[in-house]
Amino acid sequence: MKKISVVILLAALLVNLLQMPVFGAKKKQIVNISSIYAIDTWVGATYELFLKEYKLKMPKKINLTFASNLSEFYTLAKVKADLGAITVEGTIILSNEHLDEKSRVALLKELIRLTLIENKKGKHADKIMSEFFKKHSIKLR
Repeated sequence: MKKISVVILLAALLVNLLQMPVFGAKKKQIVNISSIYAIDTWVGATYELFLKEYKLKMPKKINLTFASNLSEFYTLAKVKADLGAITVEGTIILSNEHLDEKSRVALLKELIRLTLIENKKGKHADKIMSEFFKKHSIKLR
């Protein structure tokens, strides 16, 4: 009887553990432009164009976290809307590991913002970004 109780208790515990949301976010560290191309070629090419156009250096390392679902993104980003990408404590958090048009632009925007902060131009980030996006016909969302 004791063994049956233990088995039932362990089974109930296992079922509860399986129902709990498990965070499976993928983390990636970017140390060069080719790492960005590996994620998305459009983001890589546009980001490289931005660096050349404004004569800026890429940060030594950029931390990315890809949320496995929207619930995880909301928890990690501490927001209640799908922004595509947001920077929290120096880490860019993406709402999905598969980029769509919205998250591509959001990722590019956050890469540019981190680059401008690193290059001591953070005060003018919004102006520089909107200028660059307008010049290259990129729609901000």
